[in-house]
Amino acid sequence: MPSKFKVRQQKFALRLALFVLRKNGFEAPTKKHVLNFIRAKRLLQFPDEELEKRHDADIDEIWANDIAWKRKDLYMDGEVDSPEKGKWRLTEIGVRKIEQKKEKWADLKDPARRESFLADLEYCTPELVDWMIKIASDDSLLLVSRTPPR
Repeated sequence: MPSKFKVRQQKFALRLALFVLRKNGFEAPTKKHVLNFIRAKRLLQFPDEELEKRHDADIDEIWANDIAWKRKDLYMDGEVDSPEKGKWRLTEIGVRKIEQKKEKWADLKDPARRESFLADLEYCTPELVDWMIKIASDDSLLLVSRTPPR
């Protein structure tokens, strides 16, 4: 049974991923898109055993299955909905939850506060904190440059 602290970190990373994807024009990304974003951007770190499958018949690795269940939790809280099967969308409630944290996250620019924040977190990563700071600073959340190459 995952600890409540692990569950909170996974739900937080999922909410943040959906927020960033939304800012990049992906209003309702697919489950695979969201999971790939979380993994590729290293929003969470996973113990080796979570990178495996629970059973041979499973489609998803343990971590991906866990995140999918966190989507269900956020759905029950009204923060995420599914406009169509297989698509996940952050609701206005979820957006507000992120927006309300911006001022607090700005403090994470301070290296000591950043270190303290990460010290007790088993799953959250420095890369996740980087995104938090970008959101707090109203920095660009673009995943790719939209300016044409010279």
